[in-house]
Amino acid sequence: MTPVQKTYGLILLLLLGGYAYLLFEFSTGMLHPEQTVCLFKTATGWACPSCGTTRAFVALLHGEWRQATLMNPLVWPSAAALLLLPLWLAWDGLNRSITFYHFYTRTEQLVRRKPLALVLVLLIASNWCWNIWKGN
Repeated sequence: MTPVQKTYGLILLLLLGGYAYLLFEFSTGMLHPEQTVCLFKTATGWACPSCGTTRAFVALLHGEWRQATLMNPLVWPSAAALLLLPLWLAWDGLNRSITFYHFYTRTEQLVRRKPLALVLVLLIASNWCWNIWKGN
């Protein structure tokens, strides 16, 4: 299996898992605001940087955009990825191209640069502080 096939396969698997979980959650409504599926929070009692993203997705699906943003602002890039990646992968499949793989490798190289990596780490740390402060 080539690196391109591994990358596309992993992304598809992650997308399918994300969609399956959201479909399950949306159809059953089993996750309540006081519940968590976060292993880090369950083990430590502290919110992780992405705590609340699942509940934020559910809020988005119910049209509660402000509440979703307050739960975890990471819901927006996550939602964009869940919407755009399947279309991008389908485009590549239909056109027998690897534009997503090229984007992924270029982005990975860019993120390895220290100034941008520092900015991203600070953004994630800020989100983590936000989650802890609001008691997510």
